[in-house]
Amino acid sequence: MKMLFILTISFFSLMSHANTVDSVFKTDTNLPKVLQEKIFMEIVKKIPGLAPFSVFEMTTEVRVDRVDQGIRDYYYKTKFRVLTTADDHRTRGYIYIESAEYSFYCPNDCNFEIQSFKTQILENE
Repeated sequence: MKMLFILTISFFSLMSHANTVDSVFKTDTNLPKVLQEKIFMEIVKKIPGLAPFSVFEMTTEVRVDRVDQGIRDYYYKTKFRVLTTADDHRTRGYIYIESAEYSFYCPNDCNFEIQSFKTQILENE
């Protein structure tokens, strides 16, 4: 019983320190929530096994394209910092994601798109 209690506490402790949408993005990010979730899922899919709290949004640039008569498309360039530790060596890197929010209506959030995903890993510290 004691072992079960320790395992349960350890599990919830690890879960509380996992990367989440809210821990990855700044509270004042320019990205809409739907796009944040899509980007987060893409990061998790392309870089499995990230350490807890190892991905942080650094900057997001927004470009507005005025399509016609008040209709606008939004293009985002987001830079993330990534920190990992392996064999007692810290490695840092960056993820660059370009995404877009189009002005047409789509009931399944298909007007949000990730256009590119690039990584840059720097030398061990």
